[in-house]
Amino acid sequence: MVEMKNPASFSQAKMLGVTGSILMALSLAPRIGGLLGVVGGILVLLSIKQISDNLADRSIYRNMLYAAASTIAGLSIAVVTVLWYLIGYYGQSNLFSPEFWAGFDPFKTPLEMEGFWTSILIWLVLGCVTLTISAIFARRSLSAISKKLNLSMFRVVGLVYLLGSLSTIIFIGYPIVAASVILLIVAFLSMDGNAKTTPSGSITQ
Repeated sequence: MVEMKNPASFSQAKMLGVTGSILMALSLAPRIGGLLGVVGGILVLLSIKQISDNLADRSIYRNMLYAAASTIAGLSIAVVTVLWYLIGYYGQSNLFSPEFWAGFDPFKTPLEMEGFWTSILIWLVLGCVTLTISAIFARRSLSAISKKLNLSMFRVVGLVYLLGSLSTIIFIGYPIVAASVILLIVAFLSMDGNAKTTPSGSITQ
């Protein structure tokens, strides 16, 4: 039995989590995918915050917040590093010239090929490191939810996300990370079916 401060908000946390996870899954959509991903991530954080508060376990939200911060910081560093390298390699006037990119072919000459693939390697390494750090914190948060609510799917999500993050250096990790988002939708959907409130305001499994 797990004591909750406000059982009524449990269903609200589920709704926020499901909606946020779906939006995160749509982050690869053309044009507005990035915006959908950001909004989805915020909604998932709000959901985790409500679960954390209701279970009186601040570490659940704190670890997920660390996970989000690690991802944002890491991707920002990766983007800035790659841009800095490309500007230094090709020149700012060329890099932001539509004519340059219209005729750009990374396989055209060894020199261009070296610059292009070096920037990709930098992005892959930084992305892998920061996603792995993020996954470690996220797994701690999701494992705590899984243990307290007896919902094994949250633990599965954390494990899949961690394995995917470790594999991003060889590309195959990104589909695995995407799969973890789909599993997160399933995890949030399973909340009401496994946790039931009692008149005393607690949850029984």
